Amino acid sequence: SAFGDVPAISQNAQCLDPRNNTNALSSTFEIKEKFTSAYTKVDFGTELGSTNLSGNIGVRYLHRELESIGNQIAPTGGATASTFERSDSDFLPSAVTKLELTDDLVFRLGAARVIAYPNTADLNSGVTLANNAVFVDGVQTVLGTGNGGAPDLDPFKADQADLSAEYYFGE
Repeated sequence: SAFGDVPAISQNAQCLDPRNNTNALSSTFEIKEKFTSAYTKVDFGTELGSTNLSGNIGVRYLHRELESIGNQIAPTGGATASTFERSDSDFLPSAVTKLELTDDLVFRLGAARVIAYPNTADLNSGVTLANNAVFVDGVQTVLGTGNGGAPDLDPFKADQADLSAEYYFGE
């Protein structure tokens, strides 16, 4: 019968306790992030002969506390709770200037340091190892596998700049 294995399957650990078994624990993780930030900016403006120069200079302070909670799963099937903690602090400066040569011609220059954090799922501290190696005639032909996250991933940082010339013709 196609349903002959149902009683055996129903006694599997995943069916008996779907929350507290190795497979459930291997894919369960929690990411806690706390961000603290502050920003300050100074505007400026002056006349340079017949032109106007204006803009602002600022800096943003960003602090992150990360806690990644997961489970390390061994090939034998045992689960060990795992917690990884990390903190980052960054100063992100920025500046924008506008030079109005005439009413019709304006130059702008902007520059900033920016930051982006990795995807939350990628910060998982859990690792699962599978003992699924394949042997043919005593020779290993397929390695065992594993998967997990990398909670110590660095944020992506970039310095960016933008320069533009604007010509306004007509009203």
